[in-house]
Amino acid sequence: MLQLNADKVLSDLLDSAIEAKAHYQVWWALANRARPRFVSAMNRFPDFFAATQRAHIDSMIVHLAHLFDKKHATSSIDGYLITTARKPAPGADLRN
Repeated sequence: MLQLNADKVLSDLLDSAIEAKAHYQVWWALANRARPRFVSAMNRFPDFFAATQRAHIDSMIVHLAHLFDKKHATSSIDGYLITTARKPAPGADLRN
């Protein structure tokens, strides 16, 4: 079975969470906050803005799904918990 490195898994989890948040913020700006200021441009190119909003929501969902992947050999929350459960805490007495 593939051994995961806890530091790499944690880094991957942080990257996925940051990416999910970034895509959500872009979607929120397009769908809500920026809409009043750019409604004329959005009306001129409705297909582009509809596709862009959908793509950002889809990307957010993919990055969030990565966090909750159930495969043991992936950089997920489960993978991180399994990896850190095998690793002794710093300074732990291994003789007990």
